Amino acid sequence: MQTRKEFITTASIFAGGSMLFPSLLNEKNRKIKNVGVQLYTFRTEMAADARGTLQKIATLGYKQI
Repeated sequence: MQTRKEFITTASIFAGGSMLFPSLLNEKNRKIKNVGVQLYTFRTEMAADARGTLQKIATLGYKQI
């Protein structure tokens, strides 16, 4: 259970942060514009054929690695 002091501290930090960084609360700014993929996911395929694997990943729509 949270004490009154912990609640007031947490609420104060949240209120201060929302005043300093209002863009964090805006849903429009949260959208990810460039979705990427980590190549570690394809480590075995990359070891076998790096160029072919990158081409297949690009055909899936991923442009960021």
